[in-house]
Amino acid sequence: MNAQNIQKRNCDQRTLPTKGMDWLHNPVFNKGTAFTEAERDTLGLRGLLPPHVQTMDEQVDRVMSNFRSKSSDLERYIQLVGLQDRNETLFYRVVMDHLEEMMPIIYTPTVGKACQEFGHIFRRARGMYVSLKDRGSVEKVLRNWPTRDVKVIVATDGERILGLGDLGASGMGIPIGKLSLYTACAGINPVQCLPITIDVGTNNETFLKDPLYIGVQQRRLRGRVALQPQAPLVPRDENRVRLLPRSIRPALIQPGPHLGQRAHCVCFVPASN
Repeated sequence: MNAQNIQKRNCDQRTLPTKGMDWLHNPVFNKGTAFTEAERDTLGLRGLLPPHVQTMDEQVDRVMSNFRSKSSDLERYIQLVGLQDRNETLFYRVVMDHLEEMMPIIYTPTVGKACQEFGHIFRRARGMYVSLKDRGSVEKVLRNWPTRDVKVIVATDGERILGLGDLGASGMGIPIGKLSLYTACAGINPVQCLPITIDVGTNNETFLKDPLYIGVQQRRLRGRVALQPQAPLVPRDENRVRLLPRSIRPALIQPGPHLGQRAHCVCFVPASN
């Protein structure tokens, strides 16, 4: 599946923006300087973009020129995440056209360093965070996710990330990176992907003292007490537990590193339920 087809499928999944600037601020629909003359007139974008209409190939060339000028892989990661947050179609075109060059940046090994620095390089939220503060209202929280047709979920509790130890909520880089590769390599619609981080604290001493850490700043809780006091987060049987509302029915759920050992803390509604 090419990048244009991904965007076409996205149009089937989301309500279209209504105002000119909304098109530019929505990463699912934004095409940046690739909006045609006709699209600029129809969508109210005239004057909101530089006058030259660029092809996607030209946009890719600009991205790659900047990408290769960076002095470190972490800077390249930050650039790509920023592009994904602005223009998903261009992001996936870049990744698919330069997959061998991109994979070590958006996933291992660079994503490990990015997770260690996650609170310091954080720009825009992506995915969902379910934390200790959500005890008793987890289903309500998950209903805030704007897309109901979720097909793939990758979840982590951030305790053991790539052998780097307990990264807590900063481990969100793992499910985000995995799902980006699922789209680029397998053609899964990114609108149907949902990264989830289960934040029950962290035992990382650096994060516990870091004012820029993005997660719950207390020591990690374990066992059913972690997310269960009033919330129905207990397994129905050995293979099935409930967390997601019935309106979100993924066909595939992939636990992150070691999450399966504490599956009673998390629960999902399978597509067949």
